[in-house]
Formats: sequence, C-alpha cells, structure tokens
Amino acid sequence: MRSAVRRLTLALMIVASLLTLFLMVMIAGDVLLRYATGSGFRGSTEVAEVILPAVAYLAMAYTQRRGEHVASSVVLDRLPTRPARMLHSAGMVVVTAFLAVLLLVTTESAIDSANIRESRYGLLGLAVWPTRILLAIGLLALLLENLADTWECVRSSNKKGSGVQVVPGAPETQGGS
Repeated sequence: MRSAVRRLTLALMIVASLLTLFLMVMIAGDVLLRYATGSGFRGSTEVAEVILPAVAYLAMAYTQRRGEHVASSVVLDRLPTRPARMLHSAGMVVVTAFLAVLLLVTTESAIDSANIRESRYGLLGLAVWPTRILLAIGLLALLLENLADTWECVRSSNKKGSGVQVVPGAPETQGGS
C-alpha cells in the first residue's frame, strides 16, 4: 500500500511541476508580449488563478512524504521521550482526522461543481470544476501520506528510543529525561 501511495504522490508532483512550468512559460510570454505590443495574452491572469491552487494541492502530499512541511518541536523538546512521542502521536491523529473532514467537504464541493459544470466568468469562461477535482485528489494523497506517517508515529510511540521524530524523514529531537 505504501508503495502505491508513493507512486501516486510522485505522479501528482510531476503534474504539479508540469503545471508550474506551463504557468512560468505563459507568464513570461505574457510579459514579453506586453512589452513588445502593449497587450498580453487574453485571460492569462484568469488561467493562472484557476491553475495555481491545483499546483499547491497536488504538491502537498510530496512535501509531506519528504518531511518538508513547517514543524516546530519547541514543546516536545522539553518533555521526556515517551510523553513527547505520545503527544506527537496524538497530534498526528488529530491532523489526520482534520484532513479526512477537509477531504470530505472538498470532495462534495468538487462533485457539485462538476455536476453543474461550474465555470469562472471573466475574459475567458474557464471551467473551475476540474481544478476542484484536482484539489480533492491532492487532499486524498496528502491524507494517505499522513495516515502512513501517523501509523509509523503511533507504532514508534510504544518503542523505546533516543528521541522523537517530529517530522518523518527529519532527524530525531532529544526529549528531556
């Protein structure tokens, strides 16, 4: 299961990277065209507004997998090892529950949006529903990565060890004794 989640996470990161590359080329082309002719691509701002949230959500699971989200161990550093691990595990369970609720709400919104073929009005009539679906897919991947990390965290909270791993993949911190 973990390898399937990792493949999904990597695939979503590749899609996010390609979308970022597209945005970079589009914006650079828009700037050059504006400089040369006084007028840029029609609707480039609207396209960027629709694509950018998808880029962020598709990349979150990969960031979680690599342990690169912002984390602070200032409280855990002051606790003995076992209580620190237990508190960290409890926090991970709460985050997992929050992500599950967020995924549920986002998925319902994406389904409703797809059913009505929601679009954004402006210079271009851009469809918004595909982006909403990508947001739900990105959250699903983040939830799966977080579930795996939570499972590891809860399992390790029962083991004896030298410290607490606040972020999966990061060095362990030393709790007080």
